[in-house]
Amino acid sequence: MKLIHFGVIACFGLLLLNSPLSAQTKSPFSFEEYEHNFGEVYENGGMVSTKFYFKNTGDQPLFISNVNVSCGCTEPSYSKDTLKPGEKSYITARFDPTGRPGSFDKALTVTFNNNPGFTAHLKIKGMVISVGQPQKGKYAFLYGNTSLSNTTFDFGIIQQDKEYVATIRISNDGYNRVQFLGFQNLPSYFKVSYPDFLNSGDTGVITLKTTKADLKDFWGEFSFRLIMLSNDYLMSQKVLYVKGKTVQDFSHLSKKELANAPVIKAETTSLKFGKLKLGGTVSKTITITNKGKSNLEIRNIHYPCYCFKGEIDKTVIPPGESATLTLTFDSIGQHEGKLIRGVMIYSNDPKNPEFGVYGEVEIYKD
Repeated sequence: MKLIHFGVIACFGLLLLNSPLSAQTKSPFSFEEYEHNFGEVYENGGMVSTKFYFKNTGDQPLFISNVNVSCGCTEPSYSKDTLKPGEKSYITARFDPTGRPGSFDKALTVTFNNNPGFTAHLKIKGMVISVGQPQKGKYAFLYGNTSLSNTTFDFGIIQQDKEYVATIRISNDGYNRVQFLGFQNLPSYFKVSYPDFLNSGDTGVITLKTTKADLKDFWGEFSFRLIMLSNDYLMSQKVLYVKGKTVQDFSHLSKKELANAPVIKAETTSLKFGKLKLGGTVSKTITITNKGKSNLEIRNIHYPCYCFKGEIDKTVIPPGESATLTLTFDSIGQHEGKLIRGVMIYSNDPKNPEFGVYGEVEIYKD
């Protein structure tokens, strides 16, 4: 049975566009993420670290033979154990921000099985905040010499055919003029305006606009990461976020259209997965049935946590027919104890366009 994968993600540079379908390429290894953004770290705050989790997805034993780094400020560590097919491990990357104010972007090259063809390219990035920056800003979020009223453009629910606007106020709290140079990799479905510069003490507004038509390929919750460029010597790149939710407006449907609409039904919306050993995975399947009179379209399955994912075997379900939804818990990176997570199914059922299915698992160690 061929499964169609759904998911969200949300960032630029590393941007998962909440696409309803994704393709996978067979590889002897698979990382959960290939890039990690530390965000803001303080120069005098000590080393920071992250773990890159990976799995042996091939049919032969797999081991790490070497990890090269692009800078002495980055320190990798990893197990030299050999992984059998299906087993998992991780690489720890530590970064020392001391004496490195400003943005950083460092690479790690991982070679498996002494084979140059088995190479993974990882990256860590972020912004080192220098000591001596302004201690207080006009607004709540201090970003270098500027402060922001918020760090997220929140569009809320995007449903009607109109323009949606989100704003963030910005203040220059330093002593020098700050010039703004635009946004890095701004997608075409957003239109942005901002002040060209702010003198010391001045304030301005950053405005982001979009429409439902611009986001026609998005269903459900979405989130993105934007980078605003400036000549601010304390923080030239200011990381901002965008979020919202796109849903269909069914308010115009007549009684006849509603009577002939699709109806989504699941055999259950709450599953008990029992106990799961830390590091393992467990899956269950349920049946999704169309009880209506026209085709049911599964537009997206949104899972906020990679630890609980949903996959469905078909996206168009004719009246009276069913599809199989596979739900999987992955305990890598989780803690011991009870874990309750959910996925949200977005469809064209006008009475239930957002349909939640939840799972509960108890994670334990040896």
